Amino acid sequence: PMTGTYAGMCGYYDEEICNAYLQYVRFETEDVADFDYRIPHEESCRLLELAWNIDDKYTENGAIEYLGAIADGKHDAYITENLRYLASLETCGVLLRFGAEVNVWGVNTVDHNNGRLNEFKQTYIRAFRHIHDLAEQYAPNVAMVYSPLDISNMYVSHEDFYPGDKYVDWVGFS
Repeated sequence: PMTGTYAGMCGYYDEEICNAYLQYVRFETEDVADFDYRIPHEESCRLLELAWNIDDKYTENGAIEYLGAIADGKHDAYITENLRYLASLETCGVLLRFGAEVNVWGVNTVDHNNGRLNEFKQTYIRAFRHIHDLAEQYAPNVAMVYSPLDISNMYVSHEDFYPGDKYVDWVGFS
């Protein structure tokens, strides 16, 4: 922390060597609170990164429709419930990484072949922005992370999905 560096791990938190923690949560099928027993509540915890991942079945097919439902508010009850939990965390700052590595989802190739790639890009951006807006309202302690993979597939780049500076607090490459 003295140098501005966070060091942590996923699945295990040791306050002797960590000041950060990464928790994976599958969007819609799991709640963040389900992992409360794993989230550090010690004063030594400085940062929680929540990886809110989309189920693999949507990263291969159906991503446009699923992300569109998120962007259109059809999952708002689930999202706000989880954001309220994140807002209650007092000992950790919170980074929310939604839909990570979107630039290498299999749907990029499928929708390129179906001619829907631009629609997919825009729909992801709308979903990310929607979650950002809800986080701003229900969990102001949450910072949004755009997290592409450092390399992309042949039809897209990581810039293609960037939601914009107004919506992204941190960029984290996998």
